[in-house]
Amino acid sequence: MSKKSIAYEKAYQLAIRIVNAYKYLVNQKREFILSKQMLRSGTSIGANLAEANSAISSADFSAKVSIAYFDDRCKALRLMVRLQQQFHSFEEYLSYDDGTDNLYELFNGELIEVPPESGLNVEIATFLLLQLALKLGHQRVRGHGLELEVRGEPRNRYPDLTVIREEHIEQLKRRNTIRLSMAPPVLVVEVVSPGEVQHNRDYVAKRLQYQDVGVLEYWIVDPQASAIWVLELVKGVYREVGAVVGESVVVSPQLGTLELTAADIFAAAHTQK
Repeated sequence: MSKKSIAYEKAYQLAIRIVNAYKYLVNQKREFILSKQMLRSGTSIGANLAEANSAISSADFSAKVSIAYFDDRCKALRLMVRLQQQFHSFEEYLSYDDGTDNLYELFNGELIEVPPESGLNVEIATFLLLQLALKLGHQRVRGHGLELEVRGEPRNRYPDLTVIREEHIEQLKRRNTIRLSMAPPVLVVEVVSPGEVQHNRDYVAKRLQYQDVGVLEYWIVDPQASAIWVLELVKGVYREVGAVVGESVVVSPQLGTLELTAADIFAAAHTQK
């Protein structure tokens, strides 16, 4: 059916208002997480109705509208739950499932969606993952999806790269989360994103949290400085082994000398196929 409906026109006007509200929240209030969820939910209504408007029969139109209505109600419910959900313990958070593959940090009892990593960060982290997997085996090297329970706020982190212990392989079969009750990881790697907030998060906040839970070694990979800082846990405190730059080879206190230089790692993210 090609005729427009009142619902479609109202959905179109709502989408315009949602987009304007999103721009205001991002540009004026610097709110980047819930604003994106609002944008997706608010504009999907018109998209679903647009699909229904192309139905080939009245029956098809009714079926598509019903599907769109149900889908949008589910999205609205998930958004409301996200806004109102409060968790009183980490165990309560672990039992929560919103039906998506989104990653969340638990901050003051509330869920904060983790935004996607930049392409550059992903390329660097993936290159390191492949290199370390060749040395240690793929089961002991985990990407950004691994969750690490920490103390303080937020209550969990998702490192860009983690080298786990042999005992973790079986422990993580059910859920890819290392709890405080488990032994800490061998190595955690974070790739620093541009900006003061991101810089302080990796150099200060995460460093303190990883140190607190006993992560044996922490790498801060900084593309802006073209340097890799290697930190080793000594008597409960991180000691800076040094900065790896240029043609310097990465020497890991836990893994030994690696056949990798800082130049190799940063060049891998810029290599054109």
